[in-house]
Amino acid sequence: MTNSDVTPAAAKNSNGDSGSLRRLFWLSFLLLFAEILCIRWLGCELAVVRIFPNLIVMVALVSTSTGMIAAVTRPGQKSKLDNIFILAIAISVLLTCAIFAKQLGLVDLSVRFEDGTSASIVQAVCVILLLISCIFLIFRRLGVLLAIEFDKHKPLAAYSVNLLGSIAGTLAIALSSSLSLGPYAWLVLLAVPVFLVSKKWQHVVFFIVFAGLAATTGLNSYWSPYSKLDVIPISAEEAPILGPGSFVLNSNNFYFHTGMLVVPEAKEKEFLAKKPVTKRDETIQDYYWRTKTPFAIAPNIDEVLVLGAGSGNDGAYALEHGVKRVDAVEIDPVIASFGKILHPNHPWTDPRAHVYNEDARTYLRYTKNKYDLVLFADLDPGATINTSSFLRVDNFVYTIESMRSALRVCKPNGVVVLSFATGPESIITRRIYKAIEAANGGKAPVTFVDDKWLSVMYIFGPGIDNVDVKKVTEIDPVLRRWPAPGEVIDTKPSSDDWPFLYTNFHKEGMFLYFSILLVAVVVPALLTIITTPKKIGPDGKVEGGISPGEWGNMFFLGNAFMLVETKSITQLSLLFGATWLVSSIVILTILILAWVGNMIVMRTKRLPLPFLYGGLFFCLLLDYLWKVPEQTSLPPLVVSGLAALFACCPIFFGSMTFSTCFKNTNRPVELLSANLLGVAFGGLTENLCLWTGIKGLPILGLALYGLSGLSLLLDEYRRRKAGASSTVETGTDKSEPSESGTDEASKQ
Repeated sequence: MTNSDVTPAAAKNSNGDSGSLRRLFWLSFLLLFAEILCIRWLGCELAVVRIFPNLIVMVALVSTSTGMIAAVTRPGQKSKLDNIFILAIAISVLLTCAIFAKQLGLVDLSVRFEDGTSASIVQAVCVILLLISCIFLIFRRLGVLLAIEFDKHKPLAAYSVNLLGSIAGTLAIALSSSLSLGPYAWLVLLAVPVFLVSKKWQHVVFFIVFAGLAATTGLNSYWSPYSKLDVIPISAEEAPILGPGSFVLNSNNFYFHTGMLVVPEAKEKEFLAKKPVTKRDETIQDYYWRTKTPFAIAPNIDEVLVLGAGSGNDGAYALEHGVKRVDAVEIDPVIASFGKILHPNHPWTDPRAHVYNEDARTYLRYTKNKYDLVLFADLDPGATINTSSFLRVDNFVYTIESMRSALRVCKPNGVVVLSFATGPESIITRRIYKAIEAANGGKAPVTFVDDKWLSVMYIFGPGIDNVDVKKVTEIDPVLRRWPAPGEVIDTKPSSDDWPFLYTNFHKEGMFLYFSILLVAVVVPALLTIITTPKKIGPDGKVEGGISPGEWGNMFFLGNAFMLVETKSITQLSLLFGATWLVSSIVILTILILAWVGNMIVMRTKRLPLPFLYGGLFFCLLLDYLWKVPEQTSLPPLVVSGLAALFACCPIFFGSMTFSTCFKNTNRPVELLSANLLGVAFGGLTENLCLWTGIKGLPILGLALYGLSGLSLLLDEYRRRKAGASSTVETGTDKSEPSESGTDEASKQ
């Protein structure tokens, strides 16, 4: 071995100084907190970021890995990319784009090819590349600093501190989400670990200044665990026929809904007969007709369920028209609170209204109540449909299983009315139509479309025969029947296994998507792989680097880990809803399991790898067989516990497998870099669920874990072969106990 190899090994055989461990902890906190902050904040402010699933996390992981390798290959050298001045510019540009997105005209940028211009698409691509460059520079520097501290300690001890810092970072994000804190609070929180790492007050001042800017530009915004919300009051001049009190609610800078005054039943005819004075009047009047229609056609409206109740328009209308009970389900706690404090009717203060702050599917799974009318009230996550034609978003509200659950809570004469903000030509309209048809025993819903406002209304359920269909167009003349007689709707419906309601494989969009991934993820990753030290001596030992087998093992472990983590988040989102709070809790659980697994390996002399891989395969198989029930009599705690068990067991065994392979290495930085690259590429691999379905992810994970084990076996075979050749040539046995984690792992 060279002297450069001996020194780090000696350092890693000591526990290192406590100051270094503290820096490692806060660097890990900073990495995790900053990564999730970028994903959430930029995703809310800039539609163009939401278009590329997992792009931010992949860039952050690849750039961190790049920085770690740079610290190994150029120890003690100053890189231009690590220059503090350049880093400050990158952070400033990133924060400026996030804070002043509206003022800079960035909020509407998209690459929606159906209605975008060449100029707008080029502008959107330039912005996303600028953001990627800033993220790369920031996280690359963090990777360099992390590698410097990591290399001072024993691998598992350093990894344990790294996990604890990540856990603390996730807790901070979860806490800020639960308290509905905005960007100003995030930046103040970010200043703490930055100062504890750098010990420079000017860095704190830097973030405080930007926190102040974020506070002044977002005074009228609410940050819920779900999205960014902006309330815009409608003045009496804008809507003179209705008067003041109504408001527009924007979600993630896009129109979400209008909180409108619902007039008493005695005054309704007079209001609807008025001629619109302004465009806002016309919009509100049409919206009012659409709200009225389900209640006017339903055979009975004594008991009503509203899914996606929002701030309370449908609930207010139901209460003004004599219902006995309204159950309102709204996942966003901030929007739900508007029904008490902002909506002009204050519907959620009525004793007949019962508000449930939870996911629609969760409510349908456990409720024992039966309803005359079930409303899906334009339930759309943050105006997702306005951003891109090739967006992949998990949505379990409009699946076959969800429609079946809605039918099950109907009374014998009950009906379901589902409204959505798409027109007749949209593939989303067709997917929902086919999902209802499949859930309803092949019976198609009675469907109406609105060409003026590009919306659709489906009516179905056991009481459909008692609905006067002609009355729908009499009430709301803008609606027309759809599809036309003889028109065949042949589209794949959404299901719990394939919940990708919004996905449309637009050729130009997919080409752009993969081009961005190539530039932002694949090329930097390949350069990192090429520069990772890998030197194999004639006797098969690693000299100054890691072997291809060790690298492959760590890469595939990271890839599989990301895949299983994604499956866990998706599965638990089906149980609890896809909010930032839910995601934070899932990530936190995963990190705690990884830490516990690491501690077990640290305190156990020997854990056989065949046992760990066997446990992995068994748990992944159970995860594949487990299915979240559509409806159940089991207590929610039992179902949640089972889901968490099946989702987390593979992660627990995978973490112990990683720690066992990592335990005795003298090149932890290179191995951790390979693992991070694997995690980054897991963000690409999980896109295969578009073809395999969500249920296919555990099988893909099983294959990737198999490749990690195969990498170990091939590496051991190469070493044995090299050792045998050396013995034959010299006539002696030169094999020695290796310091690498691969040899130790293979012996087990």
